[in-house]
Amino acid sequence: MSTTCEELSKLSLDLRVISSRLMGSSFEDASDNLKRFLSFVDAAPILRQLIDDSMAHCGREWDMGAIVNQIQPGNPYMIPTDKHEEIAFTYNLLRFILESKREYWRFCYCYLDCGTKLQNYVDKFHRHVVHPFCQHLASHLQQVSIDMGCRGSEALVRIQGDQNQVTIAQGGSTATTMAVFSQEQSDELREAVNKLFASLPQGLLKPHETQDLRALLDEATAQTRTKQPKRWVLTAAVEQLRSLAVRVATEAITKAAADYLLILLGAALAKMM
Repeated sequence: MSTTCEELSKLSLDLRVISSRLMGSSFEDASDNLKRFLSFVDAAPILRQLIDDSMAHCGREWDMGAIVNQIQPGNPYMIPTDKHEEIAFTYNLLRFILESKREYWRFCYCYLDCGTKLQNYVDKFHRHVVHPFCQHLASHLQQVSIDMGCRGSEALVRIQGDQNQVTIAQGGSTATTMAVFSQEQSDELREAVNKLFASLPQGLLKPHETQDLRALLDEATAQTRTKQPKRWVLTAAVEQLRSLAVRVATEAITKAAADYLLILLGAALAKMM
């Protein structure tokens, strides 16, 4: 199994997007997003190897059917404290949930103490079960990046469970170049992103399309303030905005917001040449 630093960087961003999508799921679409998440993990050799190694480290199997049947409101899952056992246990639990074909919320109702709404159960399950699992995956990618000596390998892929999203925080860079945008310019770009989403006609994008686009534009904005920006992130954002501009051609306000974002991102790309 071999990979390049660029491939590892792209994998980190993809993990951010797919994790955000799962942790931000409603109780209606959580099963579909879980399927997407596990498919992504299984298809990434680096992540799959981590899970296989963790299972081998444990040397045991869990009867997930019995565990799920024993959970009660106020008596949630007993997540192992050992890192590898936690990874193996959580992966097997998520796989069991997906393959059971039952309503997703039924596996979360042990968090009944957080309220009476189904969404509350799901949100708390994501914070206590999915969130730590995603953190382990992200930390593993960071460690591989450090071992490979990748530039910017001190970047942290940080899962923010309270906000149900994943962010990438840069730190410890030894580069002396300036960021692409000043703080003021970056703030202007961030405000333009907010205005775009505020103007989107209801129903134009599916929920997962909105989440993915938001994650990409937020990451592009963050890249304009780094000293080692990833050009491909901004290029991908521009491509998505161009596609969106075509879809909203008859929506004057949204079209104007998309066009303005294209101008700002184009200026950022020009500074990187």
